[in-house]
Order: sequence, then C-alpha cells, then structure tokens
Amino acid sequence: MGKGWPLARAGGTAFAPLICYESTYPEGARHFRLAGAEVLLNITNDSWYGREPWWSRTTALWQHPAHMVMRAIENRVGVARAANTGISLFVDPVGRVYDATHLFQPAVEADDVYTTDIVTFYTRYGDLTGNGAATAALVLVLASFWLERRRRGP
Repeated sequence: MGKGWPLARAGGTAFAPLICYESTYPEGARHFRLAGAEVLLNITNDSWYGREPWWSRTTALWQHPAHMVMRAIENRVGVARAANTGISLFVDPVGRVYDATHLFQPAVEADDVYTTDIVTFYTRYGDLTGNGAATAALVLVLASFWLERRRRGP
C-alpha cells in the first residue's frame, strides 16, 4: 500500500492522478495542486453508472465528468479525463470543456492541455466559504437557544 499522494511526472510536467471517484473530492485535487501539480488527470470506469440502453443509465454518467470542471475552476488548472464508457474530455483552467467524446462511442482524442501556474484563493486556503457558512449557522442556532432560554427567565 502506497503512502501519500505522489505526483506523476512525464515530459517535465507534473500530473495529479485522480483515479475514478477521487475526482469528486475537492480536497484531493487541492492537495495535488499545492504539491505542484500542473495538470489533473482523471482515469475512470463509469460503466457502473449505466449501460448502452438509455433506460439503464443514471445521471451520474454526466455528473461525474462535471466534477472535473469544478476541480479545474477551483484550482485554475488544466484537466484531462479518460473514461472507458465516454465522456472523456479536456478542461481548461476556467472550466471550458473541449474535445469531449460521447457516451458509449469508441474514440481517441489527443490535444494540448491548457493550464496555468496561478494558485487560487481556494487552493491556498480551502473551503472557507462552506466551512464559514456551516460555522455561522451553528452559532446562530446556539444563539437562538440561548436567547429563548434567557427570554423565558429562570
């Protein structure tokens, strides 16, 4: 069993390998970016989200690649995604998808992966907005209990 989150290096570029469902967790991509990743690479088997007949598919076939768009935007980094059932794609650092393949259609795409060396606020500090909102909600709930108890008196 390996330790840590090692970067893959090829041709002078540092790649962050996000295997299958790891792409849905923003912390992994953020960690890789802080470690110097220049490109996020997602290799996945989405076949368990549905098959060729339309009635056997789930929306996860479209949701899963959408996570890579979010990872690209959050970390201002380029993405290459390869899925055995399709939707394979490239994403630029501002979330524009290009050279996307279709579901259940064999295809090979090769293109440049556009990336930046920008470290975003999110990459640097994490999910302050979400954690801050959860903390504020907790404080407000506790304050409402305290104020109600104080209003009732002893």
